[in-house]
Amino acid sequence: MTATELREQRLDRLYQECRKQVFSQLIGPFGLNPMMFEDRNGGNVTTLHNFERDDDNYVATAEDKALHKHSKEEFNRAEYTLDTKAKARAAGHGDSDWNSKRDAHLERGMDEYAGQSFETTADGSTTQDGVPVTMELDHVISLKEFHETPKNHLALGKVTMVDGTPLVDTSAMAGVVNDEANLSLTNKSLNASKGGHPVDDWVDAKLAKAEETGKPLDFDPQAVQSSYERARDAINAKVDTALLKKQATELASTGLAQARQVGLRQAMGVLLTELVNSLFVEFKTLIRKGIELSKALLAELRQRLVTVATNVAKKVPEAVGALFEGGLSGFVSNLLTFLLNNVLSTAKRYVTAIREGLLGLFKAFRMIAFPPAHMSEEAALQAGLKMLSTVLMTTMGVLIGESVANFLLSIPVLVPVANVVAPVLVGILTGLLSALTAYQIDAVFERRRHDANYQSIEAMLADAKGRGQLADQLAEQTALTLQSYALNLHSLHLYQVVGEHYSAAAADGAATLSSLSQSNVRARDHVSQSDLSLQCLQEGHDLLEDFLNRQQIQG
Repeated sequence: MTATELREQRLDRLYQECRKQVFSQLIGPFGLNPMMFEDRNGGNVTTLHNFERDDDNYVATAEDKALHKHSKEEFNRAEYTLDTKAKARAAGHGDSDWNSKRDAHLERGMDEYAGQSFETTADGSTTQDGVPVTMELDHVISLKEFHETPKNHLALGKVTMVDGTPLVDTSAMAGVVNDEANLSLTNKSLNASKGGHPVDDWVDAKLAKAEETGKPLDFDPQAVQSSYERARDAINAKVDTALLKKQATELASTGLAQARQVGLRQAMGVLLTELVNSLFVEFKTLIRKGIELSKALLAELRQRLVTVATNVAKKVPEAVGALFEGGLSGFVSNLLTFLLNNVLSTAKRYVTAIREGLLGLFKAFRMIAFPPAHMSEEAALQAGLKMLSTVLMTTMGVLIGESVANFLLSIPVLVPVANVVAPVLVGILTGLLSALTAYQIDAVFERRRHDANYQSIEAMLADAKGRGQLADQLAEQTALTLQSYALNLHSLHLYQVVGEHYSAAAADGAATLSSLSQSNVRARDHVSQSDLSLQCLQEGHDLLEDFLNRQQIQG
């Protein structure tokens, strides 16, 4: 493939990627989103952080907005007192109204702030230091302090709709603030001085005044602190449990709803993108090639539409996978938005960005960490980075979408169509930027592969050069080996001649040995005969010597 063909192939791939990304963005984040999602500031579940704000811009539901408004209203004591048995029953206290609770404490005969026991008369009065004193039941955590704590409204407040108007029901709040753990009996003087002040502030003020005047304390700080800790722990436990139950229920319901919506949008996005892309390709081919003479226009269109339907049908398994992936992403993004809004308040465009970005991050992480079996790690990394770039571009598009819409609204001519044109412009821009970024990522990886191939070619050339030098050395060694082989053949011929001489010498030696053996046999026979001759001569000599000896004797 020539450089020109390669460049044309890459440009054609860029064009197809741009078309795919633009269709995907227009159908997905900037197309189906406005129809399927109604994103809110702060997410779908009201967090305590957002509820404690002065405004209700980040409060999720109309019911929570009514509770937020009620928490900012002036304290109304009548909403929290159990002065009738009906209120007591509504608050979950049965028939134990305020007077019944006071009578029960009077029977115990203990001033829980002064830490002293007492005896009362029938009307509930007693005498301290000779002075008549009336005993009163007090809320350790005052009704005013309880009302001014936003957490209590969010956790315990109930809202009912009457003729379209939200009405706040405080019976559950009254039930908690009138809990037995929050009630202490004390004398009228201490109760009046405490009023609606927080316990810590009241105790500090009393201690400072006693130190200033030098008068003894008329209460027991330890007894007051013990009552306060008991009340605080009991109320916090009930409020925390109620808030956890409320938010967990809302998280489950909104999470499942968002999981269903995101999953459905992803599946529809896959099918619609394939539908639009296939229609574009088929009609482009139809216009370019024209209609065959033997076919009618309707028949040609029918064939093209069948091809489009086939392509869409092939995407059904991918759409099913996108359905489950989108569902998981939708549920997790709803939870993540809730967690973030516990520490900061997120505008609705950030809520959208979290939802859109999380799905892409999930896909990119899965691609990089768990690449498919048919892909190498480098190819998986390349695909994952392209997914991350799409996430980044989509997030940027979501964040600037509102600014683009506001800019178009500032142009009088575009006011009627600004809200329609803005997502289209942002979608096209986001799709093009995503495609260009993906193209650059592909170019970087191709450049790396080209550099690696170039280095590989250089290494192969160097290896070939080394192999050539080795071949020359082997040729020289082979020539020397052949010379040595010729010399060995000549030596072998000489050895053969010498062997023949040795064979002839061996034959002569064998003949000589045979002759020597025969001579030896004859010599041995001759020696034997000589021995016999010597023996005969010896015997003759002995006989002669014996004869001579006898002659001499006779003579």
